[in-house]
Amino acid sequence: MALQPNFFNFKNLGGKEVNDVIYPITAFELQDGSYSFLLQPHCSYWRFGLRFGKTQDIQFDDADRYRFKEHKDIQICVGMMDNSPTYKWKSPNFIQLRHYPSFDTFTGPDAIFESDNYTEFGEVSMHMDFKSENNILSIEIIAAGVPPVYKDFSVEGYTHFQIFAWADNIAFDLDCTFLTPENRKTTESDVISIGNINFRRGDLFYSEVLSSTDLLILPVSSNGTVQPNIALSAQSLNIPLPNPQSAGSFIIYENLNGDNPRYWGWAYSVEAKNRSQLTIIRQICDAIINESTSRDIQTISMSLLGTGAGALDPVTVANLYVDVFKGGNTTFIISINNNETFEKIASNFAQKTNSIDETFSTSQFSYRDRNNIEPVLGVRELASKTAEILRGIPQQELGSMIGIFGRWGRGKTFFITELWKQLSTNSKHKRVDFHAWK
Repeated sequence: MALQPNFFNFKNLGGKEVNDVIYPITAFELQDGSYSFLLQPHCSYWRFGLRFGKTQDIQFDDADRYRFKEHKDIQICVGMMDNSPTYKWKSPNFIQLRHYPSFDTFTGPDAIFESDNYTEFGEVSMHMDFKSENNILSIEIIAAGVPPVYKDFSVEGYTHFQIFAWADNIAFDLDCTFLTPENRKTTESDVISIGNINFRRGDLFYSEVLSSTDLLILPVSSNGTVQPNIALSAQSLNIPLPNPQSAGSFIIYENLNGDNPRYWGWAYSVEAKNRSQLTIIRQICDAIINESTSRDIQTISMSLLGTGAGALDPVTVANLYVDVFKGGNTTFIISINNNETFEKIASNFAQKTNSIDETFSTSQFSYRDRNNIEPVLGVRELASKTAEILRGIPQQELGSMIGIFGRWGRGKTFFITELWKQLSTNSKHKRVDFHAWK
């Protein structure tokens, strides 16, 4: 069984009635937010379950699957099995969603949905949204060949869940790619800014970035193939999956839900034979510039196209982005989820900065760092007025909040620095820096 970040292969060679394979990491805490599971079966018959418990100690028994009555299961079942002693499996096109024991009673399986039209070996995705204010868990099931299924569960009192799979008495093989509120958030430890281009260490689907993005660009190959983690995240955001297009194409969609990102785009950065070329990436970049200009797009979030399956050198692609994108009115956020790749790019631009330093030191030019810039656009005056407001807050209202909002690179941090210069002379104020995204 191969364990990777956000991925687990549930596999068993059979041989016994209760052959459960349990995800070997501590149970997930049920938190506000979205959970997604993409199931890719390599067998005709299988079961996938989420077991809910009132503590993180969720138990399983290799002789009696349902021995612990305090737990509740939500299950996706593919295929039918005759009762013992035959253990004969049949109907590979049958799919069922059930909760067992029921969240309402402890009596018997409760089938929520059944269909005989499931496509054998087809992908199945489960999307869940949990809201602690009413303890409702909303589930959507999308399976090949059948219409989507929606169901709300009241899970009051249940705080954790564990995932597992099985197929009694026969072998099964099931890939599971998953996203949870915990691993959707990526620890933000560094950003390299080259003008209007920000290379950041972290996941492309990090919520803080998505909320400030006008256009989210996702990679796809010319035959329409998308990496499982990208496909799963796209589905969770209701982004339509792509169709085949020629390499170098860029297809954009408008998000009609009214929230960010306002647009989604598929960048066909890899040829059908899992190869890419810089000319393909350059063609996509030109199309991105044209679209961002015509649609007044201010912030674009994307990855280093062609550096995964396309096998292009990440540093080369990063340099191409700087050559093509630098200097415009659009802010680019380039997410890099691989630490080694991020460090290589950081080193690349650090070397270029050192080269610039040496050139300036031997020439008639000079430059200043960002902390020594004379403010413009009335920043100092605005900071002074804001400080005056803060000083005037009555003692009984000291719990008040003031928010500073703006897109990446718009000067929020610079403004806060100027504001503190105004406030630091007054001993009743204290400064506490807390970066929730780091």
